[in-house]
Amino acid sequence: MKKFIVPILIFLIIMASIPLMAFNKNPTVLPKIQKGTQPATKQTSTNPVIATEPKKTESSNQTQSEQNFKILDTSSKTVITVLDKEFCYGALAAEMPASYSQEALKAQTIAIYTNFCRIRNDERNKPDKQLKGADFSADLSKKEKYISKETLQKIYGSSFDKEFGEIQSAVNAVFPKTLIYQGKLITALYFSVSGGATENCKDVFGSDLKYLTAVPSPWDEFAPDYSETTDISSDDFKAKLLKAEPTLVFSDNESKWVGNINKDLSGYVSSVTICGKSIKGTELRNIFGLRSTDFDLFIFNGYFKFTVRGYGHGVGLSQYGANCMAAQGSDYKEILKWYYPGTTLK
Repeated sequence: MKKFIVPILIFLIIMASIPLMAFNKNPTVLPKIQKGTQPATKQTSTNPVIATEPKKTESSNQTQSEQNFKILDTSSKTVITVLDKEFCYGALAAEMPASYSQEALKAQTIAIYTNFCRIRNDERNKPDKQLKGADFSADLSKKEKYISKETLQKIYGSSFDKEFGEIQSAVNAVFPKTLIYQGKLITALYFSVSGGATENCKDVFGSDLKYLTAVPSPWDEFAPDYSETTDISSDDFKAKLLKAEPTLVFSDNESKWVGNINKDLSGYVSSVTICGKSIKGTELRNIFGLRSTDFDLFIFNGYFKFTVRGYGHGVGLSQYGANCMAAQGSDYKEILKWYYPGTTLK
């Protein structure tokens, strides 16, 4: 009996040692994956559809991770380079309050990234020597177009983690999505507050872009800074107009200086007849520094009064309207479809 027991014991010991040998040969340390996250790749940007896309090669990841924007800072006359996602953080903070709803911040992020990608493509295809190799210019000292993380830390102060966290969360959720129309990046214009409806691009900038058409934005009428009244003395009114339009002839009767005020279907002033000459609403906005071209104009006690509604050129996405839509349950896709009809996400 003993001659059978000894060989059996030896066989069992050998078999038991095989799995231990297998685990100890070329051991692999697996990364810890927290619940609800994906393993980190060499490409640090978040891709919301990575699970359904073909696996990308290392070279393609490297190319995308090195994509950047070059900004000519007009205040320092230097060109700075910012990675795409980092730019979106700073550009979003420059364009929309971090306190806005996440879905509004996401929609704004996509509009920003789309617009500046289009600008970059155009510039690199046909460089402007004045930009010194940059994609566009901005006065960064005035926080124009982009704000660095270091500057945001000073602006936000003790609330930096919370405020910047909201910015990061929105960007990370949608980057690098863009808006396209007929296969091309769109001109994704945006502004603060409308007068109750957005404008046709053609009426403001002269370009007939089908996705920048007038749409209702009734939520904007509830904005805290929806309207503003500006009083201008007769002398200042005349002086500013003559500086811009030297051929105007003013009569002694100031009540006859202003004639017809023409408005488009969205309620914005398309033109005003002044001293017999038709002047565009957009020009009057620039001359008098008005917040928008949705205004009423009348004279009272020697003053010309502008009652202005909304804030901005009125074309494209209304930031306040987007925030209201988000508060009512709309997601960023619905917001973008509303303000940029006919476009698709890519």
